[in-house]
Amino acid sequence: MLLTRLHLGRYSCVGKQLALMEARNVIARIVREFDVQFAPDQNPKAFEDGLMDTFTMTLAPLNLVFTPRKGPIPAGGRLPN
Repeated sequence: MLLTRLHLGRYSCVGKQLALMEARNVIARIVREFDVQFAPDQNPKAFEDGLMDTFTMTLAPLNLVFTPRKGPIPAGGRLPN
């Protein structure tokens, strides 16, 4: 949805690059600070099958569970294995 809104019309959004950079930053922070899993009642196959290509893509419900990671995140941002 975000990408579609930035590319519509004769002229693309002036702040497109800033918006994309912000989106990457937010996603990176979420992945770095949380373990992300499907909710117990979520079926990944049902999510894929529920995608519909219309004028704007219609998504099936996607329920996720975010669990904070244990311990501090090292200065380099790399978590221990």
